[in-house]
Amino acid sequence: MTGVHCFRRSRGTVGGSCLPRARQMVIKLSQDRDKTVQLWDAQTGELQLMLEGHTSGITSVRKNTPLPTSFLRLQKKYNHTFKTQSVALSLFFCIMLVTNKMLNDRREVNCLAVSADRKYYRDGQTFVKRSLRPTEWQLSPLKGIVHVPRQGRERILNEAAAMRYIADNTNIPIPKLHCAFEDDGAVYLIMEYVEGSTMDELGVEQRTIVQQELDGHIKTLHALKSRKVGGPSGLVVPPYRVTRNSPRETWQLKESGVDEYVFCHNDLSQQNIIVDPVTLQIRAIIDWEYAGFYPEYFDLPFFKRLGQSVALDAELDDSEKLLSFLNSNLVSTRTF
Repeated sequence: MTGVHCFRRSRGTVGGSCLPRARQMVIKLSQDRDKTVQLWDAQTGELQLMLEGHTSGITSVRKNTPLPTSFLRLQKKYNHTFKTQSVALSLFFCIMLVTNKMLNDRREVNCLAVSADRKYYRDGQTFVKRSLRPTEWQLSPLKGIVHVPRQGRERILNEAAAMRYIADNTNIPIPKLHCAFEDDGAVYLIMEYVEGSTMDELGVEQRTIVQQELDGHIKTLHALKSRKVGGPSGLVVPPYRVTRNSPRETWQLKESGVDEYVFCHNDLSQQNIIVDPVTLQIRAIIDWEYAGFYPEYFDLPFFKRLGQSVALDAELDDSEKLLSFLNSNLVSTRTF
């Protein structure tokens, strides 16, 4: 078997099942087009665990013996994908791989929920969301796959910068941002908790009334222009419908000669519009993780129907069009 390494473990947990003492495991390295690491049982030939979420081919898996148990660092083939020192693809096997249910079952006081990408808290009128640490990346029990969040820290840093920019330059209702900071591998966003109903909880006629106000806020948003693509801080976090079709993690894009790009929310679904259920006035537009300056066609009005900010059913999928724009404006000529 080419491209494999063997190591022995006295005991441990892989994929939620305890391995027998001194069982030899085989780590099969992925090829350029297979962005996974597969852990095989050398005795039975059975696949024990598959690790996904890597953005390019993996060329080595290293066991770091000074640690109390096996520590695997997955090193990428292309350094422009992640920094070499990045711990984004480091997994500690001394800790049993966790599932989403396990994390939610042991939530702390004031923790509302843990998703595949985020952890959420509320204490009175304060709302907190943060990125997950590597020890909180979650195993799918059915698929045997570990989910690695895409641009987990960058999305929250970009949201903080976008919220500050919107608050300073418009009257668009958003939660008051108290602070944002990074601690021990996680980025925290601390803001005001806004009471109300989300737009998807309203009736059809009520949603029509809300859309009229929302159209005005979008005009205000699109009146903000720049010659640079991306968020106010310089981070480029494209819409989810783009990133799910591209392995690229960092985007260094050309600057235009004129202010042709408008400020886009890029995730304007009904779930992100908080409304006063009595007056139907918008109290806050939330979730600015993908916001920034882009061509106006990036900011589709997903709020006009129920569902996520991606093409549904017979809707036209514009993700390739958006990805083509970004790739054509890369400073580097290499595309993905």
